[in-house]
Amino acid sequence: IDVLHKVDAQAELVFSLNYLGAVHRHLHEYAAAQRVLEESCQICQARNDRFGLTVALNILGQIAYEEEAYERAQTFLTESLAVKQALGDQRGAIFSLLYLGLVARAQDDYARAIRLFQEGIQSSEQHGDRRSIALGLSNLAEVEALMDHTAAAEKLYAESLQIYADISNVQGMVTVHMKLGDLA
Repeated sequence: IDVLHKVDAQAELVFSLNYLGAVHRHLHEYAAAQRVLEESCQICQARNDRFGLTVALNILGQIAYEEEAYERAQTFLTESLAVKQALGDQRGAIFSLLYLGLVARAQDDYARAIRLFQEGIQSSEQHGDRRSIALGLSNLAEVEALMDHTAAAEKLYAESLQIYADISNVQGMVTVHMKLGDLA
C-alpha cells in the first residue's frame, strides 16, 4: 500500500484498501478495517470513484452491523444503495437492500425488514439472480418466524430451499435446514 501511495496509483490503491478492509473485517479487526476503508472513501470522493466508494461503504455497513451499531450500518448501506442505483448497478443494489433488511430485522422493525427483503427479491427476480432470491426468501422467512407466523415461515423456507437445491448451493441448503430445525 505504501508503494501505491508513492507512485500515485489511485485506482489500485482504492482496490487494495477495500480488499484489506474486507480482510480485516473477516478477522474481526474492525478498527483497522475502518481506518483503511475511511481512507478509501476519502480517495474515492476526491476521484469521484463511485464504484470504489460503494465497496468501502458496504464493508463499513457490514462492520457496523456486526458491532450492532445499526443506525451507522443503515447510514452506510443507504448511501451505498443510492450510489449503486445511480450507477445502474442492480446486483449491488440487491446486496444493499438485503443487508438493509437485516439491519431492520435486528432493530425489530419487521415491517421495514419485510419491505426491504421483498424489494430485494423483486429486483433479484428481474435480474435473474436466483441465489439472491433464495437468500431474500430465507431472510423473509426468518422475520415471519420472529412474528410467530410459523406456517408462512415454513412456506418461505421451502421456496428458498428449492431454489438453493436447483442451483446446487449446498451452503444455502444447510443454512435453511438449520433454520427449519429452529422452527420445530
